[in-house]
Amino acid sequence: MNARFDAPLIIVNDSDENGSEADIMQRNLGNDYIRLNCTKMSWYWFRPSDLTPEFILSRKMERTPNNERRFALFFKPVMK
Repeated sequence: MNARFDAPLIIVNDSDENGSEADIMQRNLGNDYIRLNCTKMSWYWFRPSDLTPEFILSRKMERTPNNERRFALFFKPVMK
């Protein structure tokens, strides 16, 4: 977190906790970057029983995901 950041796009892990990686990164980057908070991404290990009509038509799962993550994107605005 103490490195020099000059990439056009930075992706970091986010969480509901205070002082998450995204919060620390925001403080380190200051106003040079714009932060976009992303929605929670979920991953499933599919089973044959998951292939229901609801899943096929609308991707609705009948069970909780195996893993969930949130992340934040930081990008440098383009100066003209």
